[in-house]
Amino acid sequence: MKLLLNALLIGDIKQTTTKAEYQRTRAILMANILMGNVEKEGGIYFAKIAERVNALAKEDIVPELDNPYPRPLVNEQRIDQAGEMGALRFVSKRHGSLTAIPEAIITQTPYEIKGWFLTRHNPLMTVANPQKMKEAMEQLEFIVVNDIYLSDTAMMADVVLPEVTYLERDEGISKNAYKSPYYTMRNRIVEPLHHNKSAIEIIRNLAERMGLGSYYPWKSVPELRVYQAKGNDVLLETLLKRGAATFDVPPLLALEPTFVEHFCERYPQSRIWLDKQGTFSHLLQKLKTPSGKIEIYCEEVEKLFKGYGVPSNVDMDVKQGFPYVLTSGKSAVHTNGHTQNIPYLHMLLSTNPIWMHPSTAKVHGLKMGDTFYLENGISKEKATVFITEGIRPDTLFTYMGFGHDAPALKRTHGKGINSSKLLSLESATLCGAMITNVGVNIIKI
Repeated sequence: MKLLLNALLIGDIKQTTTKAEYQRTRAILMANILMGNVEKEGGIYFAKIAERVNALAKEDIVPELDNPYPRPLVNEQRIDQAGEMGALRFVSKRHGSLTAIPEAIITQTPYEIKGWFLTRHNPLMTVANPQKMKEAMEQLEFIVVNDIYLSDTAMMADVVLPEVTYLERDEGISKNAYKSPYYTMRNRIVEPLHHNKSAIEIIRNLAERMGLGSYYPWKSVPELRVYQAKGNDVLLETLLKRGAATFDVPPLLALEPTFVEHFCERYPQSRIWLDKQGTFSHLLQKLKTPSGKIEIYCEEVEKLFKGYGVPSNVDMDVKQGFPYVLTSGKSAVHTNGHTQNIPYLHMLLSTNPIWMHPSTAKVHGLKMGDTFYLENGISKEKATVFITEGIRPDTLFTYMGFGHDAPALKRTHGKGINSSKLLSLESATLCGAMITNVGVNIIKI
């Protein structure tokens, strides 16, 4: 019990999106902007990627990478409508909206949807209303799952392509940037078991068999790395030995004179960008907005979403008429919903009771460890109570990733509550984020 309690109290509570996610994120950004806290120490700043740093220095101080992945082969209408006219107009096509998928499959809109290829993704655990998701998936003719576990979703697959674990796979070069740029590259430490391959190798091999291999300028992970690095042997050798490559670029905040001066001392040609205050203020005057500057009011948003052009307090209700709000988040023990079946991690945290304030538990006659129901208009789910003063009386909390319906995962199958079953497929206004805060009732058994 002690191990369980310790694990419960060191969690990472951050998966709490609401319908007002766009307004919340915007408010944080606007607060920093209005206080002059952009490109300042302790504030928000633009990532100093290689291309940005090289342009400032007016010399190639950081090697830039080639993009090794092919462009989309078709330009069909998306099934989630992300980036197109409508509710998800401003949602990035790169990320899309998972919550829009079930309805698209069930209604076969905007066109017939026959199959689904999923890579290390378990929507029956991690996406809202998995009941609806499962209903949609049952209508598909063909499902392929690429994963390292026989997850809830993999159990529904026609074909499972077993992937290597992170310890068994080589990967391409990843771009990273904060106040200065650096690259990382994962290198395997053991050979893969059973001739398994990484997702990128699987997809590349499938493309080859489908006659689409010519769209890839590489045939293996070593070739992928060489292509990305443009044949830079020094960079590749560093990444192979250390797994990371830094370039001794001074950390840069464009509106901090001290940071800018250190950068200019190292790269004298960058002084051409200096303003009268000794900063690089031009970086904030060439943005991808109509004015080129930071804009609080967005006319394009206002035209399509009236009242959202400026920050406001709309969409702030998180209870939807229920007395309590259920929130969820990640644990410091597990990785999302993937690792609950691993023996040692399962021992540390094997289930996910609902955190509840003592006064709330008293109102409902619940004691530590009692079972009860959480209910709303979407589902009714059995849970166990964990009483703690570390939460508000009107709020409940649980870790995600439990309540698996996957017999192959023998340790974790049926353990805990899958809080996703209480979530609506409605997405956050404008940004399309999945809403993870939901109103619920407490019902004593």
